[in-house]
Amino acid sequence: KLDEKLGDTATPMLTCHVAAECQKVLDDKTVMVFDGGNTTVWGQFFHQVRAVNTVLATHHMGHLGAGVGQALGAAVARPDQQVCCIIGDGAFGIGAMEMDTAIRHDLPFTCVIGNDGQWGMIERAQKDLFGEDRLVAATLPDRPYEEMVAALGGYGERVEDPEEIRPALERARESGRPACLNVILDPKLTG
Repeated sequence: KLDEKLGDTATPMLTCHVAAECQKVLDDKTVMVFDGGNTTVWGQFFHQVRAVNTVLATHHMGHLGAGVGQALGAAVARPDQQVCCIIGDGAFGIGAMEMDTAIRHDLPFTCVIGNDGQWGMIERAQKDLFGEDRLVAATLPDRPYEEMVAALGGYGERVEDPEEIRPALERARESGRPACLNVILDPKLTG
């Protein structure tokens, strides 16, 4: 049933397209980092581990915001392997300036932000508990994260169509720099 969602190519896109497209482009030994609530859940639904020691996530330790730092560590530990961090927009905001660390130290990896403009799990829980008219600080404004990373000297690109994820990933990889793909998602269909 989850795979059926990949047939929906409307924009804004569904979260499932992010990890599914990464899986098609990245090689078997790419170190994958997952960070964020719904982004991590959907990412791991559609990521198939193809080599040992290639997945980093900290689910049991309140993982929000750890992904960019984990990707940095993986880039240092495995300089000959690709590193990709699939991260939610809220989680990215917590450690976004670590992209500057990656750029200053020439530690290339690709950060793929699943940007649904909300703290998705929080929004869903608040709606269920309090009602749709009583959400508190669960929405996030549309920020040009890709422009921030580009301004720091990395590669940045905004992606709004599921068919553009793959070519954007390839351009990010070919840049040879720390990269940020800001992938715009449908906030109603992420959870």
